[in-house]
Amino acid sequence: MRLPLLVTVLAVVPSCGPSDGGAERVGTVASSIIGGADDSGDPAVVAIVSDTVGLTLCSGALVGPRAVLTAGHCNFTKITARFGADVGAPERKVVVTRTVQHPKYTAMGAPYDFALLELETPVTDVAPLALRTAPLSQADVGKTIIRHVGFGVSDEAAGSGAGKKRTVSYPITKVTDVLVYSGAPGKQTCDIDSGAPGLVTEGDGVERIAGVVSDGPNCHTDGWDGRADLADLATFIADTQKSWDAPPPSDAKSGGCATTRSDASTEGVWVLLTVLILLQRYSPPTARCFG
Repeated sequence: MRLPLLVTVLAVVPSCGPSDGGAERVGTVASSIIGGADDSGDPAVVAIVSDTVGLTLCSGALVGPRAVLTAGHCNFTKITARFGADVGAPERKVVVTRTVQHPKYTAMGAPYDFALLELETPVTDVAPLALRTAPLSQADVGKTIIRHVGFGVSDEAAGSGAGKKRTVSYPITKVTDVLVYSGAPGKQTCDIDSGAPGLVTEGDGVERIAGVVSDGPNCHTDGWDGRADLADLATFIADTQKSWDAPPPSDAKSGGCATTRSDASTEGVWVLLTVLILLQRYSPPTARCFG
């Protein structure tokens, strides 16, 4: 379901943070909404689109004026966040300057499949989405409805329909310490919905992000999200945004690496991968950080 749409695409340099010890270096197009409806609302939900080849790659949610929350495996260079209901006619396009994966990220579908995208210019006229504050529990299984919003494909067999915002709702089916599962017959997220928010209405009547689409076996069986109510996700988002506002150190040394738009070697990798049908994996030194 949220498995790679074109096998493996668009290699990138990994994000800054603690050394990942060889975490996955390749972004994958993953997880679209099946059985849902077109969505002209939810202005904070964005499509993540390749500048180079014009592909819609993933979905995400604005969580701060310069921050989009998405899946950790949506780690690409030369991308924009597109606002609006249709990627082909966006209300706004904002360049993504940096991608920072959660320090506990390891792979698509694994726990902590989170990343934060830094926007080149702040978005101040769209209300960001907040993370769920009340922890999910077994009491939510079969009772609490989660609503996904994303830009993925709407026809699983044809792999078509990506690039238009859609929404679908169904019950939570399982809750673990770090993941939340959900789905219903004929309804599910699919390719390119990776990173999309799973929204749950809390007791105060406000929808908040309870999950971030991560993976699933196909587009018609229960998929799973990384739980967004985890305390260390909120800390990661707050600390990362704070670091963006801080002046750069004079002698930066980091155990991780960030994906940025400015490094010439990264730009070259993109061109090479496009020529090679986007199937070549790039593995840079783990200790180097561009930025």
